[in-house]
Amino acid sequence: MDTNSHSHEAHVRATGEEQRRHTRVVPKLPVTVQVAGLPLRRGILHDVSYTGLFVHVDTLGIVEGECDVEILLDGEGRSIAIHGEIIRVTVDGLAIRKESVQRTEGFRDLVNLIAYNSPDVARVEREIHQ
Repeated sequence: MDTNSHSHEAHVRATGEEQRRHTRVVPKLPVTVQVAGLPLRRGILHDVSYTGLFVHVDTLGIVEGECDVEILLDGEGRSIAIHGEIIRVTVDGLAIRKESVQRTEGFRDLVNLIAYNSPDVARVEREIHQ
């Protein structure tokens, strides 16, 4: 298990360099994470981009592999369902690479979530078309 949960953030603080290709935003929304063979976990979305996300969740028993994440957008049942690959397990949560987004509306909601929470909407729009 990786005990340095925010090595990327530490690198950015130390060097001032941002190496991520896609805008990452911090909406702090509730999420659920389902890993095969384990109980459903509830947590908080730490950050999200077009390619992945980091969720704060109880990681007991979780190892790298496939998972399903649901980002809860409001109290009316709207959500974004993502199938992904857990690429890092830390003491703080899970780094997940997005493999697919369920439903066309889900992808539009993900785009809107990132654009709404980004300080640079023009950059976000460029990333969509890459």
